[in-house]
Amino acid sequence: MKNNIKYIKRISIFVLALVISAACAKWETETSPTLESASTITLAVLSAGDSSVVISFANSSNGYVSLNLYEGTGNAVPTEKEDREAMLTGNVTSMEYYSAETATGVVSQYTFEGLVQNASYEVMGVGNNSDGVVSEVVVQVVNTSDSNPPVLTGTDPEVGYGEVLAVDGSVVLFFDEPVFYDDTKDLTFSEYFDGEDVVAGSVTVDGNAVTVSLGEDLTNRDYVWLSYPEGAFTDASGNLAAEMVTYQDGNQFVGLYWRAVAKEFEALTILPVEAVVPAGFDIVVSFAEAVNADDVADGDITLTYDDGTDILTKAVLASEVSASGNDLTITQSFVAAPGVEVTLNIPAELLGIGIGNPNVEVTASWSILHP
Repeated sequence: MKNNIKYIKRISIFVLALVISAACAKWETETSPTLESASTITLAVLSAGDSSVVISFANSSNGYVSLNLYEGTGNAVPTEKEDREAMLTGNVTSMEYYSAETATGVVSQYTFEGLVQNASYEVMGVGNNSDGVVSEVVVQVVNTSDSNPPVLTGTDPEVGYGEVLAVDGSVVLFFDEPVFYDDTKDLTFSEYFDGEDVVAGSVTVDGNAVTVSLGEDLTNRDYVWLSYPEGAFTDASGNLAAEMVTYQDGNQFVGLYWRAVAKEFEALTILPVEAVVPAGFDIVVSFAEAVNADDVADGDITLTYDDGTDILTKAVLASEVSASGNDLTITQSFVAAPGVEVTLNIPAELLGIGIGNPNVEVTASWSILHP
């Protein structure tokens, strides 16, 4: 009898062990989720504009979906669990991160804004289910459209009335996007006072910067306008930049305008050319362009008389100075003795040459002829 009881106890312990083992296996199967139970995330592009895209997203189960925006295409897609979890919680570097709670099969949407037109991006979506199991990462490529024409945003030198444009220089135009130049359309510089229109000498494009060189030297200190027709510049999608027409409205300019930098003028000739001259001679100084002496006051121009012992400096009166065409004439009211050396001095920037350009300093000397 005792042996039977002992045998029954052994059978009972064995059966109990089998029951416990089966229960543990079942519990482990039901409580240890695997990737096979992970949800599936779907993405789609609903619309794409010049600077925004609308993305729809859905989760095959209750949980969360996160979206990350990346510039360009071919970005590395996370595959490791910890990397996918980091993307889900926004612990990755991306242009923009968005996360939302989702219900099974419900389609939601999100708008990414502030994008560059005519560019490619990638949206990576990842989610989890109610058990917290993270999904695989899905990628949706999006391309912004380009319906906006290129817009001029600035120039170098900046537009204005100051003397900033070298007479033989160039202008740089800046647009808000890379452009292309249609060389069948001329860019024209117009000189305000001179009234001459000059076609640009060359046009060089580097991305969104366009360098326009002058076709010929500008008139010194003249105002210059730049104009060009619609479509002279286009973007990669063929959108036409608006025409630029520069004009005068009342007492101000509208459009693209600058003033040429002043150029100092040297005297071309100084008469008389002889080193020894008779007393009381007139002095004639000639320039390349018309000379204006309206601002000359008494004493601005001087004549120095040196007889070897004494030096007399005489202030030339404004009434003794006259301008005609390109010539400035100075009449001497003082008659020097024979052998005296006479020296003329006209300070720099005293005269106006051409359209208000300054002169460089003018000096010359003569000896009075002995009778």
